[in-house]
Amino acid sequence: MSGDDRGGGPPALPGAVPLHVGGVAPVEPPQGRVEPPRGRAGAGPRSPARAGGARRSTRRGLLRLRAALLLLTALACGSVTWSFAATTATATSVREHAAPAVLQAATARHALADTHLEAVTVLAAAVRDARDGTAPALTLLTGPGEEYEKRLALAGQYLNQVAEDNVAGPTASARIQLSVELISAYAGWIGQAGAHLHRDPAGLLGPTDLWYASRVLTTPDSGVLRHLDALLTDQRTALDALLAATTTTASGTLALLLPVLALAALLVVAQARLSRRFRRTWNPPLLAATALTTALAGLALWGAHTQARVEAASADVVAVADGWQRRTDDATARARAELLAMLGPGCVDACGPTVAEVAGVDPPAGAATLEKGADLTDRALTARTELADADHGAWTPLGPLCGALLAALVLLGLHPRLDEHRFRPR
Repeated sequence: MSGDDRGGGPPALPGAVPLHVGGVAPVEPPQGRVEPPRGRAGAGPRSPARAGGARRSTRRGLLRLRAALLLLTALACGSVTWSFAATTATATSVREHAAPAVLQAATARHALADTHLEAVTVLAAAVRDARDGTAPALTLLTGPGEEYEKRLALAGQYLNQVAEDNVAGPTASARIQLSVELISAYAGWIGQAGAHLHRDPAGLLGPTDLWYASRVLTTPDSGVLRHLDALLTDQRTALDALLAATTTTASGTLALLLPVLALAALLVVAQARLSRRFRRTWNPPLLAATALTTALAGLALWGAHTQARVEAASADVVAVADGWQRRTDDATARARAELLAMLGPGCVDACGPTVAEVAGVDPPAGAATLEKGADLTDRALTARTELADADHGAWTPLGPLCGALLAALVLLGLHPRLDEHRFRPR
């Protein structure tokens, strides 16, 4: 008996797969390269669809960044240009019209008061000398004299200049016209007083005419000086309104700089983002745009400084006008005292309530501290020179130029990156 017969099993067939206990065949090891499992993030190369989606997402981000930069550029340059143009326009208006109108109104009022003082002084002295028999007839024949004529003509010139530079509207123009007519009436009374005093130095007609001339000039409610005082107030109010329209405060300057600062910050963020995303350290156009933003902030601060200079010079102009006002009040008080002395002490009680009222007016305070006319003239010249130096209207186009350059640099800096991520159909 063979060994197979002893084992009790059937003989093995050629090519048959051997069976093992339990009927399970052994697992053969896989042949060839093992494929990694799918579905995990970051495994394997990206599909063309995924690559196109990433490109479109990057492009949308760059487009939003460009739109934000251009919008902030327009806002920053527009606000700075508007502010600088408004400030320079204010400086020009103050220099060419408002400040001269204030100064001329104050000097016209003082010149008229000085004219009246000259007339009263000369005529009163001539009356006293004629009554004493010591004055030649020629003194009264010529009236108040050439100095009076010069000062009266000077006051008229000042008023004409106020009319040319008037910034207070038609109300001020009407006051100027009324003042000119009252000055003509005043000059008529003065001429008539001189004629009467020439014919009868000791009579009452001459002093009466001089009194009426004084009332035309100094009546508290309707005199020429009162109208000129209101004219000066109108011009000062217009000057204040001009300055208030472009006044500079810390909060206003900060609000003006906010768009500029936001633009600078976004440019820095854009530079950092592009450097990280595209592995490029610097973007020269965006760096140049950042530097230009600094120049734009400097232009805004320059405008604020210009406004401060204009306000300081305008304050000097107002101070000079106040100085002329004090000199005007002093000249009016001296003329009133001279006129009352000519009328005589008995006239205060015998000539009616108007004379008594005039005699009871208190002299102006601070007459001992009056500034000299030459000093006031020098201060006015200094203030007007400062206003001329603060007029930078020729630099106004710098704002739009900065805006155009900024926009060009932003487009130039982002265009290559946008071109890299342009959508390309498969």
